[in-house]
Amino acid sequence: MTHNPKLYCIDNAHRKLKDLQTVKERIEFIINFAFTKKLVNKKFNEDNIRTVKRDEIIYHLYLFNTKEQDSDWKDFFPSTLTEHYDFTVQKVSLVLFIETDHFVYCIIGGNAYKIIVPFIDHSFGLNTYARLMNEKEDELASIKTRGITGARAGMNEQFRDSYKLI
Repeated sequence: MTHNPKLYCIDNAHRKLKDLQTVKERIEFIINFAFTKKLVNKKFNEDNIRTVKRDEIIYHLYLFNTKEQDSDWKDFFPSTLTEHYDFTVQKVSLVLFIETDHFVYCIIGGNAYKIIVPFIDHSFGLNTYARLMNEKEDELASIKTRGITGARAGMNEQFRDSYKLI
């Protein structure tokens, strides 16, 4: 199985998070907020989180199963073939919160993107790239973007020749 993890930064200055004192409180709030918004009868479960400290970084892994649903394969085959089989699947979702001295980052898996999206620092990637890039020498090969207004889910652009970002 190939994984392509994406790193996000949690906006600690978010109006709903800024009054919470500890990272654990923020994590609990983010999980509960998502469950409440989805109208799921779940709450933050202390048994679903594991915390490990390594060097100066603290990792918090929150793992949960999503609702059972029928696999897409059931609709692919004729019903005469699938009527005696159970195609119900349950997907594992996770959020790995990475706590540093000044920031909280996260990596998601499964259906967990919806949990963190209200609390993402949307300028994190641009700010990071702006610190690393050399505007006179660096060239872009492609850009991957996501819409935040709901009109566009995502877009990929590939560039032919040297495309400079200044």
